[in-house]
Amino acid sequence: MLPEMPLLAWLRRRLVDEGVEEGVCNTPLREGLFSVTLVVPQGLCPLPVLRTDFPQPCFYWHRPEQQHRVVGLGEAARCVATGENRFAELKQQLAQLDGNWHKVGEAMPIAAMTGYAFDATDGDEASEWQGFPNALLTVPELVLEQREQRTTLTLTARLGGKAWQEVWVRWQELAVGLVAEPSGSYPSPQPRTQPLSASSLKGRGAKDEEPLAPPLPLRERGLGGEGFPPWSTLVNQAKATLHHGELRKLVVARSTCQPLTPGVDAALLMRRMQQHYRSCTLLAVSFGSGWLLAATPERLVSLRDGRVSCDALAGTIARKHGRANFPARMREAEHPPVVAAIRQALTKVCSEVSVGQQMLTLSLPHLQHLWTQVSGKALPNIHVLDLLECLHPTPAINGFPATPARQWLRTHGNHRRGWYSGGVGWLRHDGEGELSVLLRCALLHDGEAHLFAGAGIVADSDPQQEWDETELKLDTLRRLLDAGN
Repeated sequence: MLPEMPLLAWLRRRLVDEGVEEGVCNTPLREGLFSVTLVVPQGLCPLPVLRTDFPQPCFYWHRPEQQHRVVGLGEAARCVATGENRFAELKQQLAQLDGNWHKVGEAMPIAAMTGYAFDATDGDEASEWQGFPNALLTVPELVLEQREQRTTLTLTARLGGKAWQEVWVRWQELAVGLVAEPSGSYPSPQPRTQPLSASSLKGRGAKDEEPLAPPLPLRERGLGGEGFPPWSTLVNQAKATLHHGELRKLVVARSTCQPLTPGVDAALLMRRMQQHYRSCTLLAVSFGSGWLLAATPERLVSLRDGRVSCDALAGTIARKHGRANFPARMREAEHPPVVAAIRQALTKVCSEVSVGQQMLTLSLPHLQHLWTQVSGKALPNIHVLDLLECLHPTPAINGFPATPARQWLRTHGNHRRGWYSGGVGWLRHDGEGELSVLLRCALLHDGEAHLFAGAGIVADSDPQQEWDETELKLDTLRRLLDAGN
């Protein structure tokens, strides 16, 4: 017996007003999809906080600074692809779904959530990535989108001859699962400390984010990765290639694994991300066997009202007092190829492209990044999946030029990263959407946290300095995972 609550009572009335029961029963598309989108009155549906007992699959996307949040629960339809044409295949499969999809209510709701691995050939053989397809586009049964003061609720069912009562019961279950009280209790965030001075930051600086306490000593955090010697060998192999070939940059990655502290789970980790990383995009994905969470500073691309926006993010140093002092190799060799590659990619799909006048500093609690915004005016009928096809992988996560860099990573076994440095996002029926690069992410699986980080290697890179950079990035998550934080 489902509990009675104001949201369900309102939803029942609105579905009657929209004639949804008759639509489900009488639509000729009995084997297709049926969606209804409603504007939810303020105060009726509270802001959803991530919970581990959300109905699965679960996609959670949050841009705190923009007051924009998307939650997708359940799965009415799924498209998967692998290989070099995977994004074009997803677009084609979505078009096939759309041809057999009856929609009622508000125009242009979010149609689907998407996620994809870094490499087109990577499978889910690694046990921690099982259940994560190479490239996925899923149509949730429930999507709640909250943007500033406006909330919309989209409910979707694959009909397949289902009776209205079966559809209605499932939608009620999802709505209750969205707004019900958590099954467990989680510690509340600690009171905020004095905010950082806005005058010391530039660009999208995290002016309202407090520095995190240092992580616990390594010996108290459990197992690490393979260690420095294999990393040093890999970096030196990359440098040798850069000295003697056409490659100008390679991005190599490493991972570590540590036991999860009792009481620390995906819900608590997300609450800590929301407290400390408000200028990032916060992501959580689960298919039932684990949770992938990220506080990523990098938006791959957004498409809205015909305008395309991309973040060129490359070059990372520790955050210290005073002016950010990025080394010359980052300013001259690591960051510019990323900007140039994004600009070149956008010329294929945009009628005009503009690049920010200067590199800016994106400041986070204990990291600073070089950041340049690249934007453009999309050509007619451009879909966000077209933009993904052109842009991924950027030199910030792969290297430059793209094709030989990708081949080098495959040859040296550094391409099997799962969804790390892939991406997650959402898209609307008209092709608009937003995709974020999966950085600063943790995969919680079977009582362990798998953490990932990479570094851009150029000809004069030093293995120890690059190792230290990855440690800085890994500490972003280690601090949040520490029980005492």
